[in-house]
Amino acid sequence: MWMNAKLQLAYDDGFIDPTNLRSKLQKHLAFDAELQVSEDRVQAVQEDGEKLIAENHFDKERVEPS
Repeated sequence: MWMNAKLQLAYDDGFIDPTNLRSKLQKHLAFDAELQVSEDRVQAVQEDGEKLIAENHFDKERVEPS
């Protein structure tokens, strides 16, 4: 859910319009700060996913990066 919201922001093509660059920069800086605070959790999720894949989890296709 959190990641989906962040992906929507990442794929927003509003960067093309130079009038909102300041806003985009502020959003980017806020996301970067949030990601740094959550770095340990993100790493743990990645490790858990890799473990599921290595153990041949029955639903590993949903876990593997696309």
